[in-house]
Parts: sequence; C-alpha cells; structure tokens
Amino acid sequence: MRWYHPSINSDAYESLKSYGLHVIKNDSIRKQLGGIYENEWIQTLNARQDDYFANTIAPILTDLFESYEFGGEMKPVDYDELRKSKKYNHILKTMLAKREYQNRNYTLF
Repeated sequence: MRWYHPSINSDAYESLKSYGLHVIKNDSIRKQLGGIYENEWIQTLNARQDDYFANTIAPILTDLFESYEFGGEMKPVDYDELRKSKKYNHILKTMLAKREYQNRNYTLF
C-alpha cells in the first residue's frame, strides 16, 4: 500500500536553460528535455496518488483491517469479507495498473 514518489534532479537542465537551450541543435532532443522538466507531470502524478490514497484507500482499509502500517503487517478484520470486497479488489487492480503505468513511463527517462 505504499506510494513511491520519484523526483528528477533538474539542476543540469536549469543551468542549460540559463546558458541557453539554443546550444542543443537537435529540435527533437530540445523538445524532449522540455517535456521532461517543464511539464511537472511527476508532481501532478504524486498529488493524484496522495489524493487517491487519502480519499479512497485509507477509508476502506480502516473498515477491512484491524490495523495497518506502511511496510508492516495488515491483519484483516474478516478474511472472507476482505476476499469478497469489490472495493478492495478494485483498489488492488487500480494500484497495480498505476504502478505498471509508472514503470513504463519512468523507464523512458
């Protein structure tokens, strides 16, 4: 149930910008760099993940588990109810899909 928040160190890009992006003659590379550093998509993704956890996952976990801690043991209140929970299964499938999406996109950089 953990979220991992990647970050991109943009110091070199900021230095390049202050010197002038014109030194990169290849238009495609220059645009790709801007897409990575200027769009702030990672911050948007992180905020969405935090919102999803706080507003969707956490309330359901408190109903289905006696307690949970990040990286710790999660003991279900009722294992059979947990297995049948459509909400919990939906959360697991959604989290898996989000992680697969992240892995595909993060490996591009």
